[in-house]
Amino acid sequence: MSENKPQRIHRYFWPAIFLLVFLCVPYLFMGSSEPRYFGLPAWFYVTLIATILITAFSIHKIWRRWY
Repeated sequence: MSENKPQRIHRYFWPAIFLLVFLCVPYLFMGSSEPRYFGLPAWFYVTLIATILITAFSIHKIWRRWY
């Protein structure tokens, strides 16, 4: 069972990174700076969270699964 775990993580790693990179560029918010939260546009928070998740997934992959 434990032998399947690295394969499962590897299978979902690159699609997850691709999705997060897509979210880093604010395509969904083009031409709009609304809504705003704490004075910053919503796309800023989406980009920030996606960037942090890319970093976390990459660090996890390097520390735990580097062969």
